[in-house]
Amino acid sequence: MSAYKQCNLGIISLPTDIKYRNWSKDLTKWRIENDAQLAQYITYDNKYRLNKNTLAVYEFKQHPILGKYKAVAFDLNRGIVLS
Repeated sequence: MSAYKQCNLGIISLPTDIKYRNWSKDLTKWRIENDAQLAQYITYDNKYRLNKNTLAVYEFKQHPILGKYKAVAFDLNRGIVLS
């Protein structure tokens, strides 16, 4: 099934709980490193490319997340992608 059809069916891979309604660069880093509930939404892909399902991207080159991930993308299908 294409990503477009999945999105139209309401199937997304991002957290929907109200406490995850707001995001910022600092909050993203803190949540990934400290919020165990978020782990189910995280995927790892060092070759991630922007696409029509990408909602936002944060860059962490100066202070990588978990010591090695320099970017975080929010993707409707893939969830929170560390790259």
